[in-house]
Amino acid sequence: MNKNQSESVNSAADRPKTLRIILSLVIAFFVWMAAMLAAPEITKHIKDVPITVDIPTSAMLEVVEGEDTKVSLVLDGKQFEIGNYGPENVRVIADASAITEPGTYEVPLIVSDNGTRSYSVTSISPSTVSLTFEARTKKLLQIQPSITGLTTPDNYIAPENEITLDPSAVEISGAESFISRVERAVIEVDFTREVSSTQSQNSKIVYYDENGNRLETEDISYFHQDVSSVAITIPVKRVATLPLSVSFLNVPENFPEEELSYSLSVDSITVAAEDSVLRNHSSLVLGYIDFKQMNLLTSSQMDFAVQLPDGFTDMDDIEVVTVSFDADDLASTNLSLKNFQIVNIPDGYTATVNEESLRVHVIGRKSIISGISAGDFVVKVDLSDINLRSGKYEIPVSIYAPTKGFVWAVGEYSVTVQAKAG
Repeated sequence: MNKNQSESVNSAADRPKTLRIILSLVIAFFVWMAAMLAAPEITKHIKDVPITVDIPTSAMLEVVEGEDTKVSLVLDGKQFEIGNYGPENVRVIADASAITEPGTYEVPLIVSDNGTRSYSVTSISPSTVSLTFEARTKKLLQIQPSITGLTTPDNYIAPENEITLDPSAVEISGAESFISRVERAVIEVDFTREVSSTQSQNSKIVYYDENGNRLETEDISYFHQDVSSVAITIPVKRVATLPLSVSFLNVPENFPEEELSYSLSVDSITVAAEDSVLRNHSSLVLGYIDFKQMNLLTSSQMDFAVQLPDGFTDMDDIEVVTVSFDADDLASTNLSLKNFQIVNIPDGYTATVNEESLRVHVIGRKSIISGISAGDFVVKVDLSDINLRSGKYEIPVSIYAPTKGFVWAVGEYSVTVQAKAG
């Protein structure tokens, strides 16, 4: 017997088996159908069925009385379908779709039909329910933190005005009589231990009426909240006193910065910040003073608004610090400088200054200014930041007196540089 003959024989042998399986399934189906059709009809009494009030959103109404009504039902149907039914298996609806104004109404009750029900409702007792409706309203409440039991080590504080809440407000909505009772929304946090670092947690919102009475869970169930819990962060900071200082910009080369005589109206400031932030600051810089703008003969005092880094709290409430310079021994003069020094010329290029001289205003000690000359100064032209090509360029310059010490040029100066390739 070849392969094809063998497969043909096996196929023929399987046909009766398949037909028997199909026949068995058909018979089982008809037996089941017969049993269903023959199942006895029963009457089922169900008590204490809760109701659901169906109010259109557009009506802007809330139920305040009657929603807790329970009813009794009588159902007729097959034993296998409703025999084990209880209150949880049926849904009774109070149809308030026709109600548009506050008041008390007798509302008809119906059993919800999802389209698959095969039993009938013989009776609903009562068939109507008395419901009282009020206008729906809403109120926006700023959430208030209430912290109890919080203690910190010495030199640590937990500033209440820096507590943050996310979200910071809650909107409640519901029947006017309930919403009007709610006066405050509060986050309550109770500590039982000393803390030295910032604390964060999620807490549920609690509500108080106008008399300071806390509303119970049952009271809160009568209105809706757009949020129920809030993330609260309570900063805990270490207190420290840091010296104040100023920094200088565009200090001329070879200038003896340590000889600058100045004083601050406030030398130090007491601040509070988290340990992780505070350990990176041994002092606080008030701001920067630019030598190019530092004409001490015109004004020897400069005011700096105290601007603390993020996360710092000013414990001294200092808003402005004045920096005062000693200008008694200073003088000024005007000079025409010719000593141009071009640096960082790219390979393959030449560069020359078009100006023959540069008129500048200089300030310094009287003893230095009295004997100063143009030859004491260098006008430095730095091309390091220039993408140089053949052509003309307006280049800012720096000016310094390498051997004279306490002297500097006031103002912004530049020269025209002619660049050539080759």
